[in-house]
Amino acid sequence: WVPGTFIIKFLAALSASLLYKGLKNFYKEKKYAPSRVIFAGIASEAVVVVGYLIFNVIVVSITEGNVTAARLSAAIAASAAEVPFNLLQGTAGIVLSVLAGPIFTKIAGKELQQ
Repeated sequence: WVPGTFIIKFLAALSASLLYKGLKNFYKEKKYAPSRVIFAGIASEAVVVVGYLIFNVIVVSITEGNVTAARLSAAIAASAAEVPFNLLQGTAGIVLSVLAGPIFTKIAGKELQQ
Protein backbone atom coordinates (compact mmCIF):
# COMPACT_ATOMS: atom_id res chain seq x y z
CA TRP A 1 0.00 0.00 0.00
CA VAL A 2 2.94 2.34 0.52
CA PRO A 3 3.67 3.09 -3.16
CA GLY A 4 0.02 3.83 -3.89
CA THR A 5 -0.36 6.00 -0.79
CA PHE A 6 2.82 7.91 -1.64
CA ILE A 7 1.62 8.65 -5.18
CA ILE A 8 -1.95 9.47 -4.17
CA LYS A 9 -0.96 11.78 -1.30
CA PHE A 10 1.67 13.49 -3.48
CA LEU A 11 -0.94 14.17 -6.18
CA ALA A 12 -3.43 15.37 -3.55
CA ALA A 13 -0.92 17.79 -2.01
CA LEU A 14 0.17 19.00 -5.43
CA SER A 15 -3.41 19.66 -6.57
CA ALA A 16 -4.27 21.45 -3.30
CA SER A 17 -1.14 23.59 -3.46
CA LEU A 18 -1.63 24.58 -7.09
CA LEU A 19 -5.30 25.42 -6.57
CA TYR A 20 -4.65 27.35 -3.35
CA LYS A 21 -1.90 29.41 -5.00
CA GLY A 22 -3.97 29.89 -8.14
CA LEU A 23 -6.92 31.19 -6.14
CA LYS A 24 -4.60 33.48 -4.18
CA ASN A 25 -3.27 34.97 -7.41
CA PHE A 26 -6.75 35.15 -8.93
CA TYR A 27 -8.29 37.00 -5.99
CA LYS A 28 -5.11 38.95 -5.16
CA GLU A 29 -5.52 38.09 -1.49
CA LYS A 30 -2.53 38.48 0.81
CA LYS A 31 -4.00 37.07 3.99
CA TYR A 32 -5.32 33.68 5.04
CA ALA A 33 -8.66 32.85 3.41
CA PRO A 34 -10.72 29.87 4.59
CA SER A 35 -12.57 29.71 1.27
CA ARG A 36 -9.30 28.92 -0.54
CA VAL A 37 -8.54 26.20 2.00
CA ILE A 38 -11.98 24.68 1.50
CA PHE A 39 -11.79 24.71 -2.32
CA ALA A 40 -8.25 23.34 -2.34
CA GLY A 41 -9.22 20.72 0.25
CA ILE A 42 -12.19 19.54 -1.77
CA ALA A 43 -10.05 19.18 -4.88
CA SER A 44 -7.37 17.38 -2.92
CA GLU A 45 -9.84 14.98 -1.34
CA ALA A 46 -11.37 14.22 -4.72
CA VAL A 47 -7.91 13.12 -5.83
CA VAL A 48 -7.55 10.97 -2.70
CA VAL A 49 -10.97 9.32 -3.02
CA VAL A 50 -10.64 8.57 -6.74
CA GLY A 51 -6.98 7.58 -6.35
CA TYR A 52 -7.66 5.07 -3.59
CA LEU A 53 -10.67 3.71 -5.44
CA ILE A 54 -8.57 3.04 -8.53
CA PHE A 55 -5.60 1.74 -6.54
CA ASN A 56 -7.79 -0.59 -4.46
CA VAL A 57 -9.41 -2.00 -7.59
CA ILE A 58 -5.98 -2.69 -9.07
CA VAL A 59 -4.60 -4.28 -5.90
CA VAL A 60 -7.68 -6.42 -5.25
CA SER A 61 -7.82 -7.52 -8.89
CA ILE A 62 -4.15 -8.49 -8.95
CA THR A 63 -4.16 -10.32 -5.62
CA GLU A 64 -7.19 -12.39 -6.59
CA GLY A 65 -5.35 -14.04 -9.47
CA ASN A 66 -6.66 -13.93 -13.01
CA VAL A 67 -8.55 -10.75 -13.76
CA THR A 68 -12.03 -11.62 -14.94
CA ALA A 69 -15.12 -9.49 -15.28
CA ALA A 70 -16.60 -11.02 -12.13
CA ARG A 71 -13.43 -10.41 -10.09
CA LEU A 72 -13.17 -6.88 -11.42
CA SER A 73 -16.78 -6.21 -10.43
CA ALA A 74 -16.14 -7.62 -6.97
CA ALA A 75 -13.00 -5.47 -6.64
CA ILE A 76 -14.95 -2.35 -7.63
CA ALA A 77 -17.69 -3.14 -5.12
CA ALA A 78 -15.19 -3.80 -2.33
CA SER A 79 -13.28 -0.63 -3.13
CA ALA A 80 -16.43 1.48 -3.37
CA ALA A 81 -17.31 0.44 0.19
CA GLU A 82 -14.27 2.42 1.40
CA VAL A 83 -15.32 5.68 -0.30
CA PRO A 84 -17.53 6.95 2.58
CA PHE A 85 -14.66 6.50 5.05
CA ASN A 86 -12.26 8.37 2.77
CA LEU A 87 -14.83 11.17 2.41
CA LEU A 88 -15.27 11.37 6.19
CA GLN A 89 -11.51 11.48 6.73
CA GLY A 90 -11.16 14.19 4.07
CA THR A 91 -13.96 16.27 5.53
CA ALA A 92 -12.38 16.11 8.98
CA GLY A 93 -9.06 17.18 7.50
CA ILE A 94 -10.61 20.17 5.74
CA VAL A 95 -12.46 21.27 8.90
CA LEU A 96 -9.28 20.97 11.00
CA SER A 97 -7.30 22.88 8.36
CA VAL A 98 -9.81 25.73 8.35
CA LEU A 99 -9.77 25.89 12.15
CA ALA A 100 -5.99 25.60 12.54
CA GLY A 101 -5.09 27.83 9.58
CA PRO A 102 -5.30 31.14 11.45
CA ILE A 103 -3.16 29.78 14.28
CA PHE A 104 -0.41 28.55 11.95
CA THR A 105 -0.59 31.74 9.90
CA LYS A 106 -0.11 33.83 13.04
CA ILE A 107 2.82 31.65 14.18
CA ALA A 108 4.45 31.77 10.76
CA GLY A 109 3.99 35.55 10.60
CA LYS A 110 5.75 36.02 13.94
CA GLU A 111 8.65 33.81 12.87
CA LEU A 112 9.06 35.70 9.59
CA GLN A 113 9.16 39.05 11.40
CA GLN A 114 11.98 38.00 13.75
